[in-house]
Amino acid sequence: MRILPAPETDPKKVSPDAPSVEVAADVTEFYLLVSSDPANAVTPVKLEVVDSTKFTKGQMLWFNLTANRLDGQIGTEKLVLDGNSQVILNPPTNKNDDYNVNISFSKPDDDVLQPLCETKWHHDPEIRNVFFVVTNEGARAPRVMGLRDQREAAER
Repeated sequence: MRILPAPETDPKKVSPDAPSVEVAADVTEFYLLVSSDPANAVTPVKLEVVDSTKFTKGQMLWFNLTANRLDGQIGTEKLVLDGNSQVILNPPTNKNDDYNVNISFSKPDDDVLQPLCETKWHHDPEIRNVFFVVTNEGARAPRVMGLRDQREAAER
């Protein structure tokens, strides 16, 4: 797959420098992550394929797209997420229920933990969750955004 700045009907005219990614033949389910890459002159993005079968219902897939480190407690699970990394967490509780979330972060040049959020989230053991930690321009702290990968029974 490639991302181009405009449609192109002649494959010979597609720049080899255009952002691209290959999906292995055995990958049947995936997320396509598109993130900023100002260094790419063709289209300023980069692509990453994430095999979504690598984590199961109830688990959480975390992507830290910042240089900050995150530490915290997500229900029964300990979150340790270095800058520009990803991790899969096991279900935060063993039932369909609310659980406590307490996350702190530290900047790359400072080991002092600063609070990010302390709240409750809801766990559904039938759903996979994907979380992104991103830079929140103009704010002192990163931002956590999540999505629920909820599918019909036949699609799981």
